[in-house]
Amino acid sequence: MSQEIRSRPQENVKPKPIASIYEKIIGSLTILLFLVLPVQKKNHRFFEDLSRQLIPSDLNLPEFFSKRIDYYLTDFLLIAIICVFALYRKTTLKNLLWDGPVKYLSLFFIIALASILHSVSAGYVLQYYRLAQLLLAFLFFSAIASSTQIFSKPALLKKIFWAVLFGALFESGVGILQYFTQSPIGLGYLGELKQISIFKFAMPEGKKWIFGMARENGYVFRACGTFTNPNILGGFLFFSLIANFYLFYRENNRWTRVFLQLALFLQTVALTITYSRAALFATLICSSLWFAVSIYTFSKNSSFSALDYMEKTLFAKRIRILMVSFAASLALCFILFFPQVQNRGGIINYNTFVSSSDAGRIAYQKVSWEMTKEHPLLGVGYNNFQLHLKDLTPSDYSKPLYSKVHNIYLLVLSEMGICGLMVFLLFLISILRTAVRREWTMANLTLFAIFAGFLLIGGCDFYFLETSLGKILFFGIAGLLYANGKGVLAHKRIPLYAKT
Repeated sequence: MSQEIRSRPQENVKPKPIASIYEKIIGSLTILLFLVLPVQKKNHRFFEDLSRQLIPSDLNLPEFFSKRIDYYLTDFLLIAIICVFALYRKTTLKNLLWDGPVKYLSLFFIIALASILHSVSAGYVLQYYRLAQLLLAFLFFSAIASSTQIFSKPALLKKIFWAVLFGALFESGVGILQYFTQSPIGLGYLGELKQISIFKFAMPEGKKWIFGMARENGYVFRACGTFTNPNILGGFLFFSLIANFYLFYRENNRWTRVFLQLALFLQTVALTITYSRAALFATLICSSLWFAVSIYTFSKNSSFSALDYMEKTLFAKRIRILMVSFAASLALCFILFFPQVQNRGGIINYNTFVSSSDAGRIAYQKVSWEMTKEHPLLGVGYNNFQLHLKDLTPSDYSKPLYSKVHNIYLLVLSEMGICGLMVFLLFLISILRTAVRREWTMANLTLFAIFAGFLLIGGCDFYFLETSLGKILFFGIAGLLYANGKGVLAHKRIPLYAKT
């Protein structure tokens, strides 16, 4: 009799649907992807010999051009997400590659491939490998955009943002230690540069902050974290700050909100000592957008029917506390690092150092326009920008050029021509159009502010289309924004202050 009683609960347990298991796997892999994103190192040890053998004998490659077959941990995570998505959706190639804004990415890939085939590096296999890495980011977007029922869930977005926040706190700690020791801290196995001194600016007596002691070195090295450039760290911290806003707004535990306020200050300090102009301006503009839309929504009397007055007032109070905390953090950082910000230039003033830096950026822009004039339709070829620098460097610029144009729109234009830029802009417009046409939830507003910041930063840098981290951030957030925009149906409108 006792055995029968014990067996009854087991008979009533229903097996979980296969679809639910796939959804959990996709969600877990995505959370893991964003968690490990800032702490990964470029690997190429197994392909050193092959990389050298692939270089065509008749192709003259400059020394600064990356010739190695490299890979990241996130490449394998992207492949895993895409494979699980394909099994879960049982989707056709048509749906995977030609549904909604994905069709623009498919066209972009075709144009990029055609641009390589018509370039001087058409016979260089590495160029096609680089294109395949870009394709992974495109398929990642497709997987997210096609899984609205998974990625429009606030619970999953909250976990993704927590993963980003933990990564940002680690990077903030690393960046602050780097800055105040003015040296790397021994995290080369996580991607930290051995020489952060290449990112420096002149500072009288080498003072690092307002309370700093004078040093013999008349320079200050900017914080990089485990990234290859302080501007990339700045962009990641901008992302994490807006994510922190969302978490603070949604968190009901008082002590967790206190933790988030402390994290907000730490993130703001780390962002300040990157001295990244694009990231700082994106943070100011997009945080203002986030707060303005939130406050405007709470001030609308017509929205009181969705929630009772006390609950709406509670959320409005939370926004005000967050805004005061963020403003106080910015003000305090401005006071602590005012002399350094002033000597860095470009934020509150314009000086010789910034003028020299901007001269280089203008030179790259001139090269980009010359490339477009010579190859207007398909450009010089995907990942071919650096191969044409020597011949097109402006005569009025004496320093050597070795990087790419610091603008993703001009980079697409010069490498893939007018055709590539038009398709890329159509993709961006389709994402933004879907977001603004729906009733905004807090998730939609947050993702929109992040993506808008990426578009602003993209006008000043190129890592969103060049680095593995940048591509995942850019196309991942685009996918989340599109999925959340589609998830808010017209007949189920959810205001910002609802518990979504």
